Amino acid sequence: MIGPTAAEDKLTEEDRARGMEVMDPRWGYRMIVDHSRGLLQPPNFETSACEELRNRYEIKPYDVMILTYPKTGTSWMQQIVSLLLRGSDSEVNSNQDSKWLEWHASGSQNGMSPSGTELLGIDDMMNLPAPTEELSGLRGWKTHSALNDVPWKGGVEQAVEVGAKIVLVSRNPKDTCISKYHHTKKVPPFCFDGDLDAFIPLFLAGRINHGSFWDWHRDWWVAKEKYPETVLWLHYEDMKKDLGKEIRRVSDFLKLERNDDELDKITERCTFNAMKKETESRGGFAAKKNHLRSGKAGGWVDVMSPEIIEAFDAKTEKLYSDCGLRFDDK
Repeated sequence: MIGPTAAEDKLTEEDRARGMEVMDPRWGYRMIVDHSRGLLQPPNFETSACEELRNRYEIKPYDVMILTYPKTGTSWMQQIVSLLLRGSDSEVNSNQDSKWLEWHASGSQNGMSPSGTELLGIDDMMNLPAPTEELSGLRGWKTHSALNDVPWKGGVEQAVEVGAKIVLVSRNPKDTCISKYHHTKKVPPFCFDGDLDAFIPLFLAGRINHGSFWDWHRDWWVAKEKYPETVLWLHYEDMKKDLGKEIRRVSDFLKLERNDDELDKITERCTFNAMKKETESRGGFAAKKNHLRSGKAGGWVDVMSPEIIEAFDAKTEKLYSDCGLRFDDK
């Protein structure tokens, strides 16, 4: 019998010292909570490492930040950017080609990463040589950070100042929630024992890694409107409808000269089935966890009750009243 504090009872003193808290006392869902910044971060993150990134890492003119709320198309955009930079016939490993800054900084400090993973510490990141022409003179990175917590010094304004690029992918909140639930169940460190009905209230309340879906998107949309030369905004649903068109938008935004034949080849390698085959052939963490699950849009229709849909729509309508962002639910 699971008691009302079963999940919290499992926290060790070491967990608590690292800032680990449980989002639901019965069902679990562990987060590293940074109360000073109001951040909810994955269980393997180190607050001090993330803060050091914000204080020390200087974003470069050749940095391309792939920026997403989790489960909105991150791996998809990593594959796209890797192939745009390296060429349509290149061997790519999107997770290694565009490294997750906070994950590497944290893992290099606490050693909490899958075995065999080569980690970059903050000094390593800062001392990387400029990317070569073989990489189109650009370097991809990944982050899920909110606007005010980006993992580099000076915030989005510094990215504007130096001429760096931010490629952001969004997805409708209902599909994001379903995908995030399935991802959570596959990753043991979250320690979540509940079902979808137990997860949805956490999502609606923003008690999940990287916080409120709606606040995250509102703040970044405002930044995108202010700095359109720095932030390119793409919608997951648009990528499903016309992937080639959206890949060309990314190519043009990064000022890459890619002909139609090259873009067509890249588009083919960025279809869901092609990416899934490549991920499985590479093996490693992403393949083991079936990181690419279904790639569908509109799947929420089959699993959400009218009451849950109403709760999601109320939050989304509030977002719509705050900014010009709109989501496609299909």
